[in-house]
Amino acid sequence: MISTCSLDYDWYHPRIRFVRVPRAKLAVLGQFENIGKDLAKKALERAGRTVPEDDAFIYMPVHELQVENIHSKFNDVEVLDIDVYLPSLAQSSIRCVRAAQFK
Repeated sequence: MISTCSLDYDWYHPRIRFVRVPRAKLAVLGQFENIGKDLAKKALERAGRTVPEDDAFIYMPVHELQVENIHSKFNDVEVLDIDVYLPSLAQSSIRCVRAAQFK
């Protein structure tokens, strides 16, 4: 479990984690699916893995502090392993992030 104590957590360098959501549970518009898959692919490559070819799921980026909440509320969502992430930089409000590798 990640510490959310304001003294322990690095709010300016959160990690973007990933979940796989059944396609049938989502209504996706625009390029969201492609962007999510591309980001997940980069994170999986960093962890020495490849993206499984499975059109039944859509990859979604999530803030690392939301993983436990997502896991508890959505039993059909698969949270990818903890080593599958992208480092990010918080924006000025620290609630918005951007993937550090895509400067």
